[in-house]
Amino acid sequence: MGNAVFGLVFISACYLLARWGHAGFMFGLATVAVGLYWLQPMFSPRWRRDREDIAKIVFKRSLLVLMVLNTFMTLSHVLL
Repeated sequence: MGNAVFGLVFISACYLLARWGHAGFMFGLATVAVGLYWLQPMFSPRWRRDREDIAKIVFKRSLLVLMVLNTFMTLSHVLL
């Protein structure tokens, strides 16, 4: 459950960055959407049974989150 808390804090931080004007709207929208996609396996009923399989899925999605986060951070600075 600790990973889910970390993920929810990450999503909240991305939303608040966009909300308070420190990042663009598209950055907030993209990172929150990908962050929710990243956390979805952690809240599935299979999480307790197939932890190793779910951990592999979450790791792969973590790489996607990093790619989207870096891309949209760069684009928000270029487009501003």
